Amino acid sequence: MTKRRIATVVVCGILCVCFGTSLIPTIQGDALIRERSVKNDQWTSLMTDENSVICGYVIDNETGDPIENVDVDFIWEDSEGNNGENSTSTDAEGFYHFHTAPVNFVLIFTHDSYFQGFHFGLTIGENEILWFNISLIPIPEQTVLIQGYITDNTSGEPVETATIFLYWDDYEGHYWENNTVSGESGYYSLAAIPGRTQIFVEYLFHYFTFSTEIFTENNSVIWLNISLVPYPPITALVCGYIKDAELGDPIPDAYARLYCDTESGNFYNYTLTNEVGFYSVGTIPGNLFINAYKDDYTTSWSTNYDIVENQTLWINLTLTFQPAENSRIQGFVVDNETHAAIRNAYIRYDWKDDAGHFYSESTFTNQKGYYSIMAPAGAVQFSITETGYTSQQTPWIFIQENSEQWFNTTLTPEISLEFLKPQPGIYINNETRFPIFSKLLLRLFPKSMPLIIGPLEIMVNVTKSTLGCNRVEFYIDSIYCGTDLQAPFTYYWNQTGFLIQKHEIQIIAYDNAGPCTIETVMVRKVS
Repeated sequence: MTKRRIATVVVCGILCVCFGTSLIPTIQGDALIRERSVKNDQWTSLMTDENSVICGYVIDNETGDPIENVDVDFIWEDSEGNNGENSTSTDAEGFYHFHTAPVNFVLIFTHDSYFQGFHFGLTIGENEILWFNISLIPIPEQTVLIQGYITDNTSGEPVETATIFLYWDDYEGHYWENNTVSGESGYYSLAAIPGRTQIFVEYLFHYFTFSTEIFTENNSVIWLNISLVPYPPITALVCGYIKDAELGDPIPDAYARLYCDTESGNFYNYTLTNEVGFYSVGTIPGNLFINAYKDDYTTSWSTNYDIVENQTLWINLTLTFQPAENSRIQGFVVDNETHAAIRNAYIRYDWKDDAGHFYSESTFTNQKGYYSIMAPAGAVQFSITETGYTSQQTPWIFIQENSEQWFNTTLTPEISLEFLKPQPGIYINNETRFPIFSKLLLRLFPKSMPLIIGPLEIMVNVTKSTLGCNRVEFYIDSIYCGTDLQAPFTYYWNQTGFLIQKHEIQIIAYDNAGPCTIETVMVRKVS
């Protein structure tokens, strides 16, 4: 399990740089494809965002036999930056498969009797079936025994429960590990593989770490007695405050870990902050830094400092709040009228807690209008926007921890328009007059109404329309006057008279799906 965990961490770290590149797997040979009767429609009958399949066989590199119960880890990242991990095991025929959406991914193959295998830098699109077969190399027989005693370098007394780590590799990317702890007498024994072997012995917070490299031969027994150098007396002190970077409040129960590099090796110590965010941790002289962290905060690292005997060094740190995103919210965004998927809609949530922290994350819908985003537990408000649609904002909703929730939504197509004529000013027989006076009047009286003398051609411009403009209707004083079906949308207003009266011009624009928008303007007209 330790080997699998280390490999997973390494692979996650290189996901960001290996996708889209061509990497050579650290395996030898690919297995031949064997016949297997599986109907494709069985693999594409799941939800629409998992319409592709990754599958293959795992066989023994030496015998060609299928390997059962191989753990296969599928680590993926999609085009919106979402990522995750899935796992399965091979069956009696060595076969495995995953259902997936279009993603970049890595495959990791783990079995206790074989070296790990990898497929790096891979991509799968929609409605694809990709085969990735692999042959795993058996781990050589452990014919070496390494044994000895762990003692205290100063007193000569045995050191019980020291941890002994063994790492083996063959310069070709294959590695193997083993570990044990020393007994009451300080004795330990480890089985090993012939070849280059690294030995590490740790007893954290009490002794400096010991390390060495040896070369072992087949069927050999090696005695390796190790004396650990104890930490010298603590003669210096590091202290300070750890605070919330956003709120400035002290953070209680935050870890402050000290790492000090000395001539004898690395010294480690740690403590927790108290209720006012204060910490104090002892050290020996050397070059050090402080690492501070707490759940729901990003880790913070200090710069390096030199410290000498009997010195007190102050190091204050701040931590940035970042809640654990352990719940998944997903759904579809579609057009309210046509029910078609809305691509590249912007999905953002805002999160808050009772302490006053705010946190936001965002993503976009894919080609099918689907989105998926991780969120912390707590109060969340969603905003959904897309060009040409009316934006939507949800009320604050509560997200349960480690939950999976669906939130589907529809957006209404948006149509907007403006009056080209009349604008503030004076119109005589459909022409603007006294433009300088009109500008001065508008500056002095921004809400002044246009003055119209004689007939006027009312002209409207549609500035935005998601689904196209179907028609524009014209109303004067709430009385329907006419409809224009083509741009430029106009209506000739030819009412005559000699009294100056207020009138309301109202226009209603309809798009091709039905929704409309209304604009009005008040005018004075001689009629």
